[in-house]
Amino acid sequence: MAGISSPGIGSGLDVNTIVNQLMAVESRPLSLLAQQKSTLTTKFNAFSLLQSYVDNVRDNAAKLASPALWSQTTATSSDAGSVGASISGKPASGSYSIVVDRLAQSQVVTSDRNPAGASATVGAGTLKIEVGTRQPVLIEIGDGEDTLEGIRNKINATPAAGVTASIVNDTGGARLVLQGTGTGTANAFRVTAVDGDGAPLAGGLAALNFDPAQSPNDPRLARKAQDALVRINGVEVVSTSNTLENTVDGLKLTLSKASSTPVEVSVAADTEGMKAALNGFIKAYNDLNTYLNKETRYDEASKKAGPLQGDAGARTLQSQLRTLLREPSGASSVFARLPDIGFDIQQNGSVQLNQGKLSAAMDKLGELARAFTHESAGTPASEGFGHRFRNLAASLTEGLISSRNQSFRDAIRRNEQQQERVQDRLTLVHARLLKQYTALDTKISSLASLNSYVSQQMAALSKKG
Repeated sequence: MAGISSPGIGSGLDVNTIVNQLMAVESRPLSLLAQQKSTLTTKFNAFSLLQSYVDNVRDNAAKLASPALWSQTTATSSDAGSVGASISGKPASGSYSIVVDRLAQSQVVTSDRNPAGASATVGAGTLKIEVGTRQPVLIEIGDGEDTLEGIRNKINATPAAGVTASIVNDTGGARLVLQGTGTGTANAFRVTAVDGDGAPLAGGLAALNFDPAQSPNDPRLARKAQDALVRINGVEVVSTSNTLENTVDGLKLTLSKASSTPVEVSVAADTEGMKAALNGFIKAYNDLNTYLNKETRYDEASKKAGPLQGDAGARTLQSQLRTLLREPSGASSVFARLPDIGFDIQQNGSVQLNQGKLSAAMDKLGELARAFTHESAGTPASEGFGHRFRNLAASLTEGLISSRNQSFRDAIRRNEQQQERVQDRLTLVHARLLKQYTALDTKISSLASLNSYVSQQMAALSKKG
């Protein structure tokens, strides 16, 4: 049986160390390929992040290019606690004097007090509830359901009835309270107790009968259904609801309480929204500019270069953006350059918004809008700034950045293939070297044994002589 052996045991030759040291030299190309892959991956990641910054510029530029931004309006109320105002369409700019004479309200009806409380029996049958001119809703009240509590539960389980029920308790007993779910006189409701054939009941459940048209002064009518009455610039408006949609075209008014003095509602251009869009674009541009500066810079202190330092694609992108920032446009006869609007270009390529210039530009809103939104596909020099930056950013994403990212992906894939081939070769080299030095170890061990034997024989002959 063959014995266990290890390279170098017999000869003293450190075969494993020798082979490992030789493999370290042989592996140098693999190390260089690994370093190259790391560099390629870093650049690929840098360009991938660059794309997100460019996309952000594109999206914010698209907002500036949209005519909707420059035509949007905002509504303000001098007393939002009485009259709230918001935009629901495209109202014309202007002011509206609104007096709320009364609010719309729903009808509330109560039953007579029942001294026995909410669990007292009222009577079985069918409640017919009619809201305005709608079809009646029938609610069956069976045995065991004919208490005030049971009737309340059956009504509340029937949303189509158009009323809700509750119970109010006081020292005199319990009362069933019915309230219409809709406001206005069109939602006044009638309650009639009928039997299974639809004939009116004379007692029991009939205690809940109520018709506001027949009993306008009945004390059970806790609140009449009422329409809202407002005066808008002196014009009377009646509404079943306290929410007036498009009574003033494109404007939503919410009435909260009556007002003896006029509430002024103003509709004007939403300049704050426009400024927010401009600031959003400038932030996106500055973020991109900062990123490019950092990634392409060589740091003298640390002696390290950014991942995109010296990259031709990054330099081209940076140059195109800065050039576009300074290029004039024929879109507006008033605002030919972005600095005219308040885009103050800083030494590091960033932009700071000059509020004074911008406020002055807002006074000429039509021209300002044209400066960003004008489209002139056949004449690029007349394109609005919003379209220019959106188009450039889109072309960079689809062209230069996409191309660079693909080239990095291809280079990384080729590098990985090269590493695989080198690794396969190193596996063969390692096996060959180990075999060679193991054979050398065996040979040296054999020669050492022979040398020992010869030495012993020579010593023996010397003694015999």
